[in-house]
Amino acid sequence: MDMKKKVEKAFEFAASQVKQLITISSAILVLTITFTEKIITVCSVNDFQRTLIITGWILYLLAIIFGVFALGALSGSLQKIANDKLDVYAKNIRGPMLIQFLSFILAIITTMILGSSSI
Repeated sequence: MDMKKKVEKAFEFAASQVKQLITISSAILVLTITFTEKIITVCSVNDFQRTLIITGWILYLLAIIFGVFALGALSGSLQKIANDKLDVYAKNIRGPMLIQFLSFILAIITTMILGSSSI
């Protein structure tokens, strides 16, 4: 496999990862918003738990937004094929992907803390 094909494959895998995190973040965001009334009415929610819910939503939203930015950066970088200067680790790609990943991980942690605090 020549170098150009390897780089294109790296871009495909990066785009796939970003899309998966967007999908998972969207699903969790929709589910938690949909069932918030049931969560709140089943157990009494204190201010700490309410803060966790809102923080989680914001972090999932950030993961979605920066995922879209990362996809845009990946697409824009593919325009450089003629120059043969493709780099999946370029700053314009790495930055949004890192923020997306960190937002997603923090959102998962926040959701887990919320779940464990309501038991």
